[in-house]
Amino acid sequence: MTPELIAILSCAVALGALGYQMNRGIRQEIDQFRLEVRTDIGQLRQEVRTDIGQLRQEVRTDIQEVRTDIGQLREDLSHLTERVARIEGLLTPKPWHDQEEARSGV
Repeated sequence: MTPELIAILSCAVALGALGYQMNRGIRQEIDQFRLEVRTDIGQLRQEVRTDIGQLRQEVRTDIQEVRTDIGQLREDLSHLTERVARIEGLLTPKPWHDQEEARSGV
């Protein structure tokens, strides 16, 4: 083997080792990044689940309040309907009212 061939082979081995080392480092960084992303996604999922649970509870509470308000409004409407009916009864002339006045001579 000539010294030039040995120099070329040693440069090839050095470049191969350098390429392997760089590739290994990049793979380790990618693996670390994947782990961080998976951890972050897991935390985000948990936060979203918690937030959705809280929102569901708030919506249930709000729906219950609306139902209570609707029930109260129905009750108020019922009382108002009765009062309007009484007032209409007082203001509407009765067909027998004229007959009673004629009999009594008023």
